[in-house]
Amino acid sequence: LGAAVAHLHDHAEASELEARLPTAGADVPPREPTEPTAAEVRAWARANGLDVGTKGRIRPEIRDAFSIAHDHGQPITVDAGS
Repeated sequence: LGAAVAHLHDHAEASELEARLPTAGADVPPREPTEPTAAEVRAWARANGLDVGTKGRIRPEIRDAFSIAHDHGQPITVDAGS
């Protein structure tokens, strides 16, 4: 009997918690896409045969190519320190 009471108590707590949590997808604004890190752009560039340095600024034409390849719709800005 004690186990049954404990189970019911746990179930009641779970139900209370579930009632307080938002429903999946309800009134949740879409996330803004995050800009890729410099490391991600460099790795993509190397994998696609583009010459890119290991440090410093990434050339605009490489950033633009990454953006087009990933359908970002517009050129991206990547800080060298990322």
